[in-house]
Amino acid sequence: MSATEVAAYIGAAAWAPQIINWIYKKFSKPSLELIPSPTLEMGYNLLGLIINLTRSISSRKKDALISKMYIEVKHEKGETRELTWKFLNEIQQQIRSDTGATAEISKNQPAVALKVPTISLVEKIIGFQDLEWSGKSRHHFDKLREFQNFKKKEKNDVYDDVIRSKEFNDLLEFFQSEMYWKEGQYQLLVHLKEVSHRKVITKEFKFKVSKIDVEKLAQNTSYLEKGIKIYLSPPKTDEEKVQIEPFHWIYPEIS
Repeated sequence: MSATEVAAYIGAAAWAPQIINWIYKKFSKPSLELIPSPTLEMGYNLLGLIINLTRSISSRKKDALISKMYIEVKHEKGETRELTWKFLNEIQQQIRSDTGATAEISKNQPAVALKVPTISLVEKIIGFQDLEWSGKSRHHFDKLREFQNFKKKEKNDVYDDVIRSKEFNDLLEFFQSEMYWKEGQYQLLVHLKEVSHRKVITKEFKFKVSKIDVEKLAQNTSYLEKGIKIYLSPPKTDEEKVQIEPFHWIYPEIS
């Protein structure tokens, strides 16, 4: 073997680790890890049944691109609901005043996709909503608006007619009957669709809802009724405006 051939072999060998690394990166897939906060946030308001998850997400081997995320919530008695991600919220800065109070500056955006690099954790509040519930809610609101517009052809002040209408009562009945959070143990399955994976990635958690939690959320139905009545009522001066009580939220521990 000549000196030239030896040099060529040495040169090729020197490139081998780099080539192997390129091949590894080319064909490897991200390995995602979800680290939850100790609690999750659950609510019921005009947006419907809501779960907000605070998550740290990490990726090994390769940067990840999550194109979809949804959750299945299964009660111990078998009822299962599906909620889809709707927004991503990132706390960017905390400001402390002279009195010691803190205020958070956050960025809220629609949930379209989420990139997770290997070099750092991604910390987000991910908001999930029940799209089936939202569709039914829009149907009832559309019916109510149709009735309101129809009555406005007859007269300007239609408030009393609207709140006595079948459409208004149907909407209230929907809000009262569709608050489906119940007391008991829940299984929470978080499903992630990462673009390089054919199969959906699933992570499992558990949480428990108490009787007091359910009663607290059920109180929101009365706030919904009050809010809709205020929305339908004629314009008021600042002195006449009525404040709506803040909606209740619950914070079950997650494991």
